[in-house]
Amino acid sequence: MPFRFVYAIILLSMVMWGHCAWCQVSLINGINKYTLGREVFYVEDAKHSLTFKEVYKQEKGFSQVSSINANFGFTNSSYWFKWSVLNTSEDVFKNWLLEVGYSAYAEVDLYVINRQGKVVHQAAGDWRGSHSRPLSYHNYVFGLPILPSQSYEIYLRVRPLAGQVLIPLTIWEGNTFTKYAEVYNLFWGIYMGMMLIVLLYHAILWFVNRKSVGYVGYLYLALYLVLYLIFELTRGSCIGVRYFWPENRWMVNNGFLTLFLIMLLLFYAFYGIMLNLSRYTPKLMKVINVLFIVWIGVVLSIYGGWIEISKNALTLIFGALVGGLIIVASYVSWRAQKGYKPGLYYFLAATMLYSGGLVLLLTRSGLLPSGSFYAMNSLNLGSLMEYLMLSVGLGMQIQWERQKNKQQIKDIQREQITMVENSYWQAQDEERKQLAMLLHDQFANEVLMLRQNIQKLYKEYIGTLSEERFKDALSIIKNILEGIRTIAHHYRPPQFEEKGLKWVLEELLQRLNSSTNVHFLMHLGGKEEELVPRVQEQLYYIIFEITSNIIKHAEATEAALISYRESNFYVLQIRDNGKGIPQNIIHSTGQGLQNLRRRLESIGGIYEVVSSQDSGTAILIKMNLLHSYPQDHIYTQKK
Repeated sequence: MPFRFVYAIILLSMVMWGHCAWCQVSLINGINKYTLGREVFYVEDAKHSLTFKEVYKQEKGFSQVSSINANFGFTNSSYWFKWSVLNTSEDVFKNWLLEVGYSAYAEVDLYVINRQGKVVHQAAGDWRGSHSRPLSYHNYVFGLPILPSQSYEIYLRVRPLAGQVLIPLTIWEGNTFTKYAEVYNLFWGIYMGMMLIVLLYHAILWFVNRKSVGYVGYLYLALYLVLYLIFELTRGSCIGVRYFWPENRWMVNNGFLTLFLIMLLLFYAFYGIMLNLSRYTPKLMKVINVLFIVWIGVVLSIYGGWIEISKNALTLIFGALVGGLIIVASYVSWRAQKGYKPGLYYFLAATMLYSGGLVLLLTRSGLLPSGSFYAMNSLNLGSLMEYLMLSVGLGMQIQWERQKNKQQIKDIQREQITMVENSYWQAQDEERKQLAMLLHDQFANEVLMLRQNIQKLYKEYIGTLSEERFKDALSIIKNILEGIRTIAHHYRPPQFEEKGLKWVLEELLQRLNSSTNVHFLMHLGGKEEELVPRVQEQLYYIIFEITSNIIKHAEATEAALISYRESNFYVLQIRDNGKGIPQNIIHSTGQGLQNLRRRLESIGGIYEVVSSQDSGTAILIKMNLLHSYPQDHIYTQKK
C-alpha cells in the first residue's frame, strides 16, 4: 500500500476524532469535505465589545468545542472562534470554501492569517446590506485564500440576529460544494414551487367559488400560505434579506419574529372556522387567546426595546405552546363531530407541521444534534406533509358541505311538507269534529224522533197484520241509531290526543267485544307511543275502517290485531277467520281499499292483502320509520 495513502488515512482519522496534536484541520488530497468539531476553540463576547486585535492577542480564555456542529443555545451574545488549517494538498488550483451552516446572524467576520502574519478579512451578515454574502447562498460561504503546503490561523466572529448561536462549520472543496449546493437549491426550488402551486390552487378555487357555501376555508388557507411563503423566504432561504428588504434594518431584525406570529394567527383562524373550535373547545380557545395576547405583548416590548431576549427562543417556545394547544383543540373538535371526516385531515396536518417545528425547537435548544439535512429542514418537511393533508381535508370539506346543503334542503322540504300536512290534517280534524257533532246532535236526534213516532203508530197496529212490519222498521232504526252513535263517538275519540293510539284501540276493541258477535284479540308491541301524532291518527282510522268491515262483511267469529317492530319498520297485522274477500274486490278500485291506500300513502306506508275462503283475511301494513315521504307501492297476494 502506498505510503501517501496510509498517511492520508491517518490524517483523516485524526481529523474525525479531533486528536490532532496541533489541533489543526489538515487538508489532503482525495478529501473534499471536512466537518469541524473539536479542532475549534471559542470565547463568548456578551457585550459585543471584543475586537480582532484583542482576541488575536488573547491566549487564555478560549474553550474547546465539545462536539461537531456546536450549539450554544438561545443567546444574544457574540462568539469568537479560532482554529488552524494545514493545507497538505498539492493541487494549486483547488478552491477551498468555508460554510457557516446557520444563517441568522447580524454580523459575521472571517479572518485568515498566514505564517507571515498577513490578515485577510471578509465581512458578512444581515446588517451589512445586499452584498453581505460573499457567495450567493442561503448560508454564509467564504472563500479560503490558502495555498498548498501552508498553514493558517482562522478566526470567526458571529453576532446572532434572532438570539441563537449554532455553528455547523464545514470546509468544502469548491466543485464538491457546487454540486451539493445545486442539489440543495433544487430541493428549495421544488419546495417553493409546490408551495406556490398549492397557494394558487386554493386561491383560485376560492375566487371562482367565493359566493358558494363551504369555500371560505380556501381563502383562509390561501392567506395562511401567503404568510408562510414570506416567512420561509425570510427564515430558510434568506431570499427576503438578500433581495426583498436587504437595507430595511427593522425587517431584518424583526421579520422572522413578526411573520411567524401573524402566520400562526392565520393558522389559528383557519382551524377555528373549519373545526368550529369556539363551539367544541371554548375553554381551550380562551387559553390560546391569552397566550396570543401575552405573545403579542412581549413582541411589542421587543419592538420598543424595553426587553432583550432571544427572539428565536420566544418564537419557538410560544409556537410550541400555542401549536400544541391548537392540535389538542383540533383533535377534541374532530372527535366531537361524529362523521366529520375532514376534521381528521386537519388534525393530521397540524400534527405534521407541529412535529417539524418540535424537532426544530429541540435542535435549536441543543437537545437534539443539529447540522444534518433533516434537522435543519424539519419544519420544511413537516409543512410539505401539512399542505398535503390540508388539501385532502379541504377537498373532503367541499364534498361534506355539499352533502350538508343537500340535507338542509331536504330538511326544509320536509318541514314544509310537514307544515302543509299539519294544516291539512288540522282542517280534516275540524271537519271530523263537526261531522261527529252533526251526526250526534242532528241526525241522531232526528232518527230518535222518527223512532218515537213509529213507536206511537206501532201501538195502534198491535194485533194486526202490520205489527211485524213495524217491528222490523223499529229494529232497523235502532241499528241506524247505534251506528250513528258509534261513528260519532269513535271517528275522533276525545281522549286521543291525551292518551294516544294504544289506549284508544284498547277502548275500541273492548266496546266491539261487548256489542258485536266478533271476538277481537289485541297485542300491540310496536311502541305506538313513539309514532308521530298524525301517523297514530291515520292508523286509528285505518284500523277503525278495517274492523268495521270485518263486523259487517267477514262473517267472522274471531279477529286479531298485532303490531311489532322489525328493524326500521313498523308492522301491523289484522287477521280474521271469516269468509275471505273475493279476488275481484281485492283488485278493484272500490272505495274501501282506495281509502286504505290514500291514508297509508299519506304516512309513507304500504299494505298487503292475503285472503282465502278457508283461512279468512290477513292485512299486513308496513311503514319505514326512517322515511317520512309517501310511498305508492301496494302489494296484494292470493293464497
